[in-house]
Amino acid sequence: MAVGAPREDPAGGPSNAGRAYLLTVVPAPKIDGLIVSQYGTPLPGIPVRATASGGQTQTDATGQYKLWVYSGWSGTVTPEAEGYGFDPPSRSYVNVTADKLLQDYEATTPALIIVEGRITPQTGVAFNGARVATGDGLYWDETTSDGLYRLEIPYGWSGDVIPTTAGLTFAPARRSYAHLVFHQHNQDYTAAIEMETIAGTVRDSWNAPVANLQISVSGGITSAITNTSGAYTLSLPYGWSGTVTPLGATYLFTPPSRAYTNLTSSFYHQDFSAHPIQTLRGRLRTESGAAISTTVVTSDPSVWTVSASNGTYELRVPYGWAGWVAPLDATTTPGLYQWTPAYRGYEAVNADQINQNFLALSRSDARIDLSDRIPPVLDQATSDVAAYGPEDFSGLYGPGVSWAMGYYYKTFQEARQRGWTAQDLATDPAKRISPYFLHKNGGQGLPHFAGEILTGHGAPTMADFGSMATTTTPEILKGAAQFRANGYQHFFTHKPKTTSQDGNLVLTSSFSNSTSTLRNWLRDGDCFVLCIPVFDSFRNYTSGVYSVTSAGLEVLEGYHAVCVTGYDADQAAFRIVNSWGEDWGLNGYGWLSGVFVKRYGLEAWRMYDSTGFGPVAATARPSGQAPATQQSAQTKDCKIVYTTKGPGQMTVSEAGVFIVGGMEGDTLKITLLEGIPYGETIPRIVSDGPLKKLHTEAPVKRVETLGPIDSLTAAKVHIEELDAPSFGSISMKPQANATWVGLAARLAAPEVWLPNRAFTRIVGWAPPAAEDSLPKSQINLAGVFLDTLLAPDRQVVLNVSSKLRSISGRPAFVSEGGVVRESGSSAGTGLYAARLKKVSVNGGSVEAPMISDALASDFKAVLKAASAVFQVQFQGQKTLFAYPGHLKSDGVRLMSERLMVQAAGGDVEIGELASFGKIMQAAAIHHRYKDADGVHQHLGGRLGWPSQTTGTRMLVASGLDPALDATMETLRGDLGVNAFFYAGAARNTSGTLQAECRGELGVIQTKKPGGNSLPDAIRNAGGPFIEGAVWAAPGSDIKLKGDTEAISAGRFELKSCGP
Repeated sequence: MAVGAPREDPAGGPSNAGRAYLLTVVPAPKIDGLIVSQYGTPLPGIPVRATASGGQTQTDATGQYKLWVYSGWSGTVTPEAEGYGFDPPSRSYVNVTADKLLQDYEATTPALIIVEGRITPQTGVAFNGARVATGDGLYWDETTSDGLYRLEIPYGWSGDVIPTTAGLTFAPARRSYAHLVFHQHNQDYTAAIEMETIAGTVRDSWNAPVANLQISVSGGITSAITNTSGAYTLSLPYGWSGTVTPLGATYLFTPPSRAYTNLTSSFYHQDFSAHPIQTLRGRLRTESGAAISTTVVTSDPSVWTVSASNGTYELRVPYGWAGWVAPLDATTTPGLYQWTPAYRGYEAVNADQINQNFLALSRSDARIDLSDRIPPVLDQATSDVAAYGPEDFSGLYGPGVSWAMGYYYKTFQEARQRGWTAQDLATDPAKRISPYFLHKNGGQGLPHFAGEILTGHGAPTMADFGSMATTTTPEILKGAAQFRANGYQHFFTHKPKTTSQDGNLVLTSSFSNSTSTLRNWLRDGDCFVLCIPVFDSFRNYTSGVYSVTSAGLEVLEGYHAVCVTGYDADQAAFRIVNSWGEDWGLNGYGWLSGVFVKRYGLEAWRMYDSTGFGPVAATARPSGQAPATQQSAQTKDCKIVYTTKGPGQMTVSEAGVFIVGGMEGDTLKITLLEGIPYGETIPRIVSDGPLKKLHTEAPVKRVETLGPIDSLTAAKVHIEELDAPSFGSISMKPQANATWVGLAARLAAPEVWLPNRAFTRIVGWAPPAAEDSLPKSQINLAGVFLDTLLAPDRQVVLNVSSKLRSISGRPAFVSEGGVVRESGSSAGTGLYAARLKKVSVNGGSVEAPMISDALASDFKAVLKAASAVFQVQFQGQKTLFAYPGHLKSDGVRLMSERLMVQAAGGDVEIGELASFGKIMQAAAIHHRYKDADGVHQHLGGRLGWPSQTTGTRMLVASGLDPALDATMETLRGDLGVNAFFYAGAARNTSGTLQAECRGELGVIQTKKPGGNSLPDAIRNAGGPFIEGAVWAAPGSDIKLKGDTEAISAGRFELKSCGP
């Protein structure tokens, strides 16, 4: 019960004032029920709310909920749970006055949350819709045309919602949601054009950054300026197409620009190389100076221009550009003109090039021009050498010889042989012969000197020997060998005569040279080298035909060599190329009148290019017919005649000469054609039978037969290898010039000494013959070194010599001879025969690993070498070439009854000198001579001497056959004796020599100590001395001459063989 306040009276006074009231309280109605899952499972903790102040509650552990409302309440009851929907979703009530029981709900699947909004494009942005999706891609929608989108996402979802469209960006780029439980409306975005980046760096030819350089974009929509690091960045709209181009008036760029189509992503490292612009400028004109307008083309299709009407052209190329430039007419065959040069090649343009002129010669039947295979003009002055030889002729024709003979002439010949084009010569240094190699190695001064290098050793190209700073190495020489000449020869040679006039030298010489011979040589397609006097008018020549009215009116400045490349009958003039650069004459070329060449040409030389051996025409046995008695073949330089009485058949090919079916009595003769001074080297001569006679005037690499060769003659040439079962007489007389470099050294010391020498190997392989039928073999070698001799079935007499030779137009020279292993050869084994009756070398040494024979004999064997001193007059001076006559070997073992060993003007240094019988003489004879300066020089005179490699003394032994005389008669060393002597010896079971003291020892002698003819070092030391020891028969009467105190002073000992 409750007591309430009095009710007010409507009239304004209290009504029922002071009275008490009794109120009745009515119980609140209850709403309850059960909330279960769709599987009937009670769901505890589910919030339940009532509207209209009906209150709220939640289910208990059994899923029950209870909600009290006031009596008469009206409203809605709704269960709410994250992730669930309910059936029914809610219940509505009106005027509830009594309990409402069993108001149950069933929870359904989780509810979907709506996320929706609009995408609005910026002004000017084309918008055709977008895709809006969650970050995991599970829920997405495509916008409507007006940009609306709607996503239905599971209740409680977390993640990002991202709009995407190719080429657009959005603000915001994404929206993030965490535990989404409520619908999200007005989730709007703004669309803008997507911008892509193009970035890179600009660097110059030295890899340095180029700053403040404008980078333009086609259409002008944007641009950039490189920063101090050379970097640039451009921002361009998605889908853009166009080009990005660096701009700089002083640069050419690589690439010139970069093109892009439908740009859909960013690009970095879009770099440019900025090359400072270099200018190539020149004129196109005739010899008369008339301008020619034509197109000038280059090896780079992006760089070309058309010359102006005045015949000038200008090309802009990047710094370091490499390529060629040529008049268009020069690139066609045949063009209207013959251009000089036909091409201009550039390995690296590092500065502006002016006066890059082209000279046009009209093609004419009256003109011979070989300049299309002449390399680009050089200026020898850039190599810090004189332009020509001095006026007193002390430097002969000066450095220009190396350029004329090597760079121009030899390059021309190689280009002709190998098919090198004018374009090749202009651009490829591997197709230009180096003048620097010739100049540094004795090829200056005389064409003769350059010719010796080119024939003996060849010359490397500019790719391998590109400047005076290059060093001559074995690798360089190996590469040079492929560019050897076959020979060289003069047309004419003269020595200039001068007189002094008003303090100047004036040329007084005048000649009558045959110019028709020179024209014919050019007409046959080859150049030549011409040596001329240099007058001041020639040095200042610019154009036209050069001639001299009178040498007495000219100032003589010196002497020079040029290469002649053509002849013009209309002008009666020879065309030359000079080595004074393009500022001289007509782009480095000029014309010499025929009269000038006839009167004042001092020397003219031609070379014979080595193009390889090969047949031109041949006669052979027709198929099915018997072979001809005489068969012949002809190559470009020799005739080959094979004569047979049997079925032999000769064939000739590039590989050589081959005989099949050879028989006894066959002969082979190879002779040079008329007018041919040098033959190509024949690679091989091969026969499956014997040859009675082999005669060749062409050099041969290798001769090999399966039968003996009775007679072999190599006239003025040599055979490098001879391989046959047996051989009779052999004669070789090559003309290799071993002394030219000694003369050239008078002008300048060569970097490497390059004498020309010939080597041969003679190998017989027949089994040893019986002593009573031993055939003889006579071998005469003049001007050739013998590397190896094997003659197991022959009694051999060997004569080798060095010879002083004279060839017209050249200084005299020596062809060296001797028995010496070829440098770098591992095949040389020495001398071996059934019997070595005589080995004699005159003007050279015997230096062989082993010298021995196989059969005993009752004759005297001679082993002899003699020195020689040759005198050559050159430039009015005497030059001496001295060759010692040494005998050097690891071992000499000869089975003769008597042996004589003598080195006249040489030393005897033999590890073991053993004779089966008597040693008549073992002598080293001293020779003294005066050199060109009158100073005494000394050759040889030492017998024995400790080995420089082992330090052991020479051992001399006689009487290895106990039945023979073991006497040693004379042991002589003019400048000293230092050896062990066994007068009577035998070999023990291990092969070592042991003294048996069976022989007498006669004389051991030196020159008298203190004599004036001795070398200073020996005389000042009190020598010469006798050193070592002797084992001889007891009681031997040993005589000492010269050093008579050798025994008493203890330098020489007398030994015994007893205990």
